Amino acid sequence: MKSKPHTDFFTKINKNYILYIVLCIIWSTTWSAIKLGLEDTPPSVGLALRFIIGASVLLVYIVFTRRKIHLDKYYLFFYFLVGIFNAGFSYYLTYKGMEHIPSSLSSILWTSLPLVVGILSHFLVKDERLNWVKLTAILISTAGVINILSDDKLIVNENVFAGSLITLVAVLCGAISGVIAKKWKKSYDPVVLTAFSLGFGGLFHLINSLIFNTWAKFTISPLSIASVLYLGIFGSAIVFSIYYQLLKEISLIKLAFITFITPITASLIGWGLLNETFTLRETAGIFIIFTGLFLYDRKKYIKFFKKIIKRKNG
Repeated sequence: MKSKPHTDFFTKINKNYILYIVLCIIWSTTWSAIKLGLEDTPPSVGLALRFIIGASVLLVYIVFTRRKIHLDKYYLFFYFLVGIFNAGFSYYLTYKGMEHIPSSLSSILWTSLPLVVGILSHFLVKDERLNWVKLTAILISTAGVINILSDDKLIVNENVFAGSLITLVAVLCGAISGVIAKKWKKSYDPVVLTAFSLGFGGLFHLINSLIFNTWAKFTISPLSIASVLYLGIFGSAIVFSIYYQLLKEISLIKLAFITFITPITASLIGWGLLNETFTLRETAGIFIIFTGLFLYDRKKYIKFFKKIIKRKNG
């Protein structure tokens, strides 16, 4: 009779952890897919195709599974805001920033997301207030990512400063999108939200690509097609459906911690599949990151280990 609560407890935590791990793994691979696709696909075209494909796949799934769709003006405005700030502004500015700075610096700047989210949530989201311990934990994990991704050869100039500023605005837009979704008081279906937000984001990039005629630079090749399909289905439809599902279950700041985890999973994928070297800097960075993550949620982990010890002893 005592085993049922034990099973329920682990089932409850495993669901979110499994989704979080899947999210980290897929998001870690999208940077490589983007890099490969950019050889034949201009950013605005790639983003338009990526998000339109993602939205289309989800809409087919929604119709097939007969999920309920809220299409009143309030929900449409909600979908639009989430989509335009995340899939629209945030991704566009990230790509624009990477025209002036290397991807490694862009990744480092994106580790400021939990801090930006934490500050916005502190003032705008109920029950997500920061304290000094949580703030310290975020800064520690940020230091760990910087340790992994830092480039000693980076030369700071006006171009780098401009690219960094653009990227930080992209981070702010991404944080605003998360806060909007977290503050939404009505119930929403994560799959429906993802489909419509990707659709609005894809429309934004489509209009942008048509205005600046970037389609002329688009080359159809096996690589560009594979990149767009992977990013559309896995890197958008699946990833953001999981993201918005987790957003309903866990803290927005904890979810933003994915920017700390993706460099770890990217390093592990490179080490395991591509035979890349796992350096001392990466090892130290991972240790620092997990130190910050443990400190942020220390009470939950201590309680978790106490339960395991208690069940083992009795």
